[in-house]
This record gives sequence, C-alpha cells and structure tokens, in this order.
Amino acid sequence: MLFPGSPEEQINDNKPFPAHLFIFKENETNSYVVIYSNVPNRPDPRGPDRIFEDARDATIGKEAKPLQELSITNNGYTGREIEWEPKYKDEKYGQAFAVAHFFLTRNHFYEVMVSVPAQNRHATNIWYFLNSFKLSDVK
Repeated sequence: MLFPGSPEEQINDNKPFPAHLFIFKENETNSYVVIYSNVPNRPDPRGPDRIFEDARDATIGKEAKPLQELSITNNGYTGREIEWEPKYKDEKYGQAFAVAHFFLTRNHFYEVMVSVPAQNRHATNIWYFLNSFKLSDVK
C-alpha cells in the first residue's frame, strides 16, 4: 500500500471477525485506512453482495449521504467502491468526503478507505492510495 506516511497498526478483536487496522492520519482532515479480517472457511450463504451491503451500512452509518456505489474488481476478485459524505460537518473544514473499496476473497475481507474534506474529493493522492491496494492472484 502506498500510504502517505507510516500507518499505525491496531487490532480490533470484536467477535466474530477480529480485524487488523492500519491507519495513517495525515492531518486533522485526511485519513487513510486499510482493514482486513479473516473469514470463516465456509462461505456465507447470503453471498458476497449481501456481505458488501452489510459492510457498507456498518462503515457509512445511517445518517451519511451515499453518493455512489460501483462494482469493481482487483486481480480477479469482485468488490465494491462506495463514496459518501459522512454525517458530520466540521465548522472549520466543512463537509467531509469518504470513499472505500471492499473486497472479499476466500479467506479475507478487505476495506481500503480514505476520508478528506469534500472540496478535495478529486485529489489524485486519494486514488493513488486506493488503487495501490493489490490482491494476490486468484487461486
């Protein structure tokens, strides 16, 4: 991953899926995050679309303003790209913008996310970061 600096690693051991988080907070408004979780050996009977919808809902919350949701791929793995405006608005910096990529492999769930002020939503460093995440070949 091409973080703009050295990320801090955190472990969230919430059940049923503990997660590893790598977070780089560039300043008061810009943050870059990668999260991965192990998934059970048996496939979820609800299918990947339902898993992506659950991840979206948990990530953006009920009060966010969804902007766009697209199907994407990464080295043969299907995923989702979600853009939204978080529910908060900072008095100094205005409305925020966030985008996340979700991917599900046989053994892992990945989330790659960036949050910036809305006026910076087209900054190239956001997309360099998101697109620097590469999954290994499908086996």
